[in-house]
Amino acid sequence: MIFEFIFFMIGSIPSGRLISFLFRKEDLRFAGSGNIGTSNAWRVNGKMVGSLTGIFDVLKGLSVIFSGSIFYYGMFVVLGNMFAPWSGGKGMAVFFGICLAFFGKIAFIFIFTWAFCVWIGFRPAHSSYISLLLVNLYFVLCVGKCISFLLIISLIILMRHLLWNKNFYNKDKEL
Repeated sequence: MIFEFIFFMIGSIPSGRLISFLFRKEDLRFAGSGNIGTSNAWRVNGKMVGSLTGIFDVLKGLSVIFSGSIFYYGMFVVLGNMFAPWSGGKGMAVFFGICLAFFGKIAFIFIFTWAFCVWIGFRPAHSSYISLLLVNLYFVLCVGKCISFLLIISLIILMRHLLWNKNFYNKDKEL
C-alpha cells in the first residue's frame, strides 16, 4: 500500500498552481475553467506556463516507468492528479506520460492525435476523448488484447472530463 500512496501523492502535486504561482500569474482555480490542468494553464497564463504545466504533468505520468507495473501504479498517479485534496486536474497529460512510459515512441501518435484535434478546432476535452479511444483501440486491434488497467484509467479520465464539463457549463444555471 505504500507505493500506491507514493504514486497518488506524486500525481497530486498541483503543477499548474505551482508553476502559475512561480511566474506570478493568475490563480487557475479562479480563472478560465477553474481547473489547474494544462489546458486551462495555457488558456489563462499563456504558452510558457501551459507548456511547463504539461511537461510537469507528463513527467508525473512517466514516474511509473520503473515501478514494475506501469498501468497499475499509473492508475494511482492519475487518481492523485484528479482527486488531490488541494485541487486537481483532469488527468490527460498524466495519462500521456503513462502511455509514454509504456508505449515509448508510439505514444506520440496519441499525443499528436490530441494536438491535431485541438488544432483543427475540437475542444481539448473532445480531443481527449478521441485520444483515449485511439489508445484503447490500438491495444485491442494491434496488440490483440485489452489491458484492464488501461481501460480503467481511460474510463476514470472520461468520467472526470464529462462531470467537469457538465458542472462547468451548468454553473451559472439555477438548479
